[in-house]
Amino acid sequence: MIKLKQILNKGLEQTASLFTPITVAYHWVHQAAEILDNETGLDAIEVKRSFQTLIDLMSHKKHEAGT
Repeated sequence: MIKLKQILNKGLEQTASLFTPITVAYHWVHQAAEILDNETGLDAIEVKRSFQTLIDLMSHKKHEAGT
């Protein structure tokens, strides 16, 4: 059990730098899904505008997602 814990800890340490970009990208995907789900009942133009705003944000902050 100790050896397994050591292996897991080593793996987590070696991949820790990947967690932030994955978290950022996940957040963007979640935002996109909310916009496209359109529970607030926006018209098509407003949905398109909201989605484009997100795309613009993603483009400007793509370095945060590791690209």
